[in-house]
Amino acid sequence: MAEEHALFVYYKVPADDVAAVATAMHFTQGRLRAEYPGLMAELWRRPQGDDAADQTSSLVTVMETYQRPGGIDASLAQTIEQAAATALAGHLRSPRHTELFQTL
Repeated sequence: MAEEHALFVYYKVPADDVAAVATAMHFTQGRLRAEYPGLMAELWRRPQGDDAADQTSSLVTVMETYQRPGGIDASLAQTIEQAAATALAGHLRSPRHTELFQTL
């Protein structure tokens, strides 16, 4: 069985920007799903209060997830990164941390 790879990308944005970030990323993920059949993309946020531990409660942690039958290859990962960089311009307050996981 071939290994499947999924991307998990997380970062912080100002709490006041969450609605704008959600709108921009839902639009961006929709375009990516249309361009790459089978791509599953979701947008998550850490529950309020959980970010207070790092004393940056005015920031919210957001996570994008991407899966696709056959996995996410380097080319698609780069396309995702470029699309997100455009969508998130001016909103990021931390680097985008990208992690790759594979099925067991």
